[in-house]
Amino acid sequence: MAINLSTLNISLDKFNAESSGTYNIGQMKLSSDGKSVYRTNNHKTFTILNRTSIGSEEALAVKFAFCKALSNEGLSKAAVDEVKAKLGIPGDAMGALKAGKVKPLTAAEVREVIDKYAGEINKKRASAGNGAKALKTSAEIYRGVDKKEMEDRASARAEINAKSLAKHEPKTDKAVGGLLDILQFNGEGASVTPDTKTLAREIMTKLGNPAAFGGEGKSVEMKSAPVTFTLQKNGNITAKLTIAGGNTFSVDTGLDRDGLADKAVKVLNAAIAATPPKVEKPRAEKTADDDIMKAINELESGEIEELDDVETESAPKKEKGVMDKDALLRGLEIVFNALKSAKGQEERQSLREANMEAVVTALQQALDRARHLDNRNTVLINNVREVFSGNANVDSDALLKEISDVLNKKRFDPQAKIEENKKNPVEDDFSENLNINAWLGED
Repeated sequence: MAINLSTLNISLDKFNAESSGTYNIGQMKLSSDGKSVYRTNNHKTFTILNRTSIGSEEALAVKFAFCKALSNEGLSKAAVDEVKAKLGIPGDAMGALKAGKVKPLTAAEVREVIDKYAGEINKKRASAGNGAKALKTSAEIYRGVDKKEMEDRASARAEINAKSLAKHEPKTDKAVGGLLDILQFNGEGASVTPDTKTLAREIMTKLGNPAAFGGEGKSVEMKSAPVTFTLQKNGNITAKLTIAGGNTFSVDTGLDRDGLADKAVKVLNAAIAATPPKVEKPRAEKTADDDIMKAINELESGEIEELDDVETESAPKKEKGVMDKDALLRGLEIVFNALKSAKGQEERQSLREANMEAVVTALQQALDRARHLDNRNTVLINNVREVFSGNANVDSDALLKEISDVLNKKRFDPQAKIEENKKNPVEDDFSENLNINAWLGED
């Protein structure tokens, strides 16, 4: 079930119930429906079972939900702000995420906060007369447990919590990270990743248009990342991101349309400036690896190698504008191997979109040269398409060998046959010159 992490509404009693255990080891994890929390990574003896990971966005959402629960109990804004600062989430969500990876809320932190404000909250509950039960402090829950035992519990809890957090260091979702890279860009172009650059380019293109939103509440969806930007009443842009598990997380970018587009432009300009110029290797330093990379680049870009129009006894004249068959075969082998090792349909689709048409075009040209207007060429081309589509019934290794056999087979050369006959004339069956009239029966 997808949850909007920005709109959680969990009661303080639920947080209190999960932080009233003997040791209070572990962190707060959101329930699958987003309506409650539970304590996880709370094994004291079998610590190997403390393996639950909690992402930065969920950890932040749970901490905000805890502070919201305190506010709903009538705690003052100053007190809630103090709690936020203690939990490492001062300010808004974007500010907290910019500060770095947000650690999960621990049961011990919940217990400590409730202990501090239980008196104030209980007074408000009593005056409200709504039947809400008074919160118990640690002194009441653990009455009768001596001081040394409490200290030992605290020591064990701290050690186990530290180990579980170290094993599962909170990570920021890729989509959130890409947007943060743009929003908090520091001018260092070399640090811009390809994904961030792609998102920045789309933001620049779509939000650079003054009519992008067309009014308050209107949204613009990105295609390069699961991000939707919405125009708010105050002119700021809110970003809603779809993260792991389909959950959503909304943040105020703190920028208007112009400001966000300008950020994207700065990222792109810095990335371009940081891109080193292309330096061609001297021909003498060319290696076999260079040939392979050139072949695959030609296949990917659809370009055709212009071959030297030189004919020798060992190297017959080749047609201009047609890819060399050896380069083609090397390129095919690289692409086929990449398809074999592709992880999942998405990666295969990417390889197909980037390479298939270029491969088919180059191969068609080569096959036409080898055996013009042969129906078997069509079968080979179709099998190549099947390999790109992931058809396991087509053996790419066998297909590559078949293509190699066709391209490397020596073609019949009529002129060569004529020259051979001149050197080795074939004697006819006539002992003398033929008299056509006599042969026709005329005198």
